[in-house]
Amino acid sequence: MEKILVIGATGSVGFEVAKLLADSNKPVKIAVRDPERAKSINLTNAKLVHFEYQNPDTFDSAFDDIEKLLIVSPPSYLNLQELVKKAIDASIAKGVKLIVNISAISANSELDRPIKEIEDHIKNSGVDFVILRPNCYMQNFKDLFRTLIIEDNEISVPAHNAKTSFIDIRDVAQVAVKALSDNKLSKQIIKLTGKQLLNMYVVAHLFSEALNREIEYHDISEDLFEKSLRSAGWPAGTIMGTLQLCSHIKKGETALITDSVERILNREPIKFDQFIKDYSDNWK
Repeated sequence: MEKILVIGATGSVGFEVAKLLADSNKPVKIAVRDPERAKSINLTNAKLVHFEYQNPDTFDSAFDDIEKLLIVSPPSYLNLQELVKKAIDASIAKGVKLIVNISAISANSELDRPIKEIEDHIKNSGVDFVILRPNCYMQNFKDLFRTLIIEDNEISVPAHNAKTSFIDIRDVAQVAVKALSDNKLSKQIIKLTGKQLLNMYVVAHLFSEALNREIEYHDISEDLFEKSLRSAGWPAGTIMGTLQLCSHIKKGETALITDSVERILNREPIKFDQFIKDYSDNWK
């Protein structure tokens, strides 16, 4: 069976892809900075391999005997594109034949130029590829905004009244697994969205109904948002990435709906109220 390496498995969407592959007994390796510490990932059917973009000496062993590669593009604010491109070249030199790249819906924006550079490098590399551009993840409300919802019963972000077709990470992961196994998706750039265009007022209403308590949306300024995140102890990089995401939303770059998930998975995307129901214990 063709061996797969997942780079980015310690992040939310990468982990979900690695889990699906391991659960289906696919021969998968997970690239991690510290294999010993990463044992807590606890994917029994997956092998942990040492890999660091900043350390090219780790490339050779990580890409050994790998035919398919899944790369979750690092956030643009990290500016790691040159290191990622070197890793891509090293993987191809070792025999990788297919690269699936999880990019972003906003890849064509100036803010996400580093992500677009990675896309272009893969497209021009000469190997088979599938590029996935998911919209904003529903799981941001589970991971990033959990404390606000629990402690303050509010969602306070600078998003105005703009709409987004949020997508569940589980849908993205299933499409990624499909891309790794189905050559019908070969050489495509695929935008992945949910099927509902929602603004934050509607999102707050859905949370209110599901959690049986009032959750309010407050449209605040970027300055106030940044100050509140700093006081909450958020890392500077996470704050920068979240502000960038809000900028994409306000500009209307996330207000689109595609049928890609339904076409590829033969079912509708997970709806926002179902996402809240599935993770309801997270906000109690």
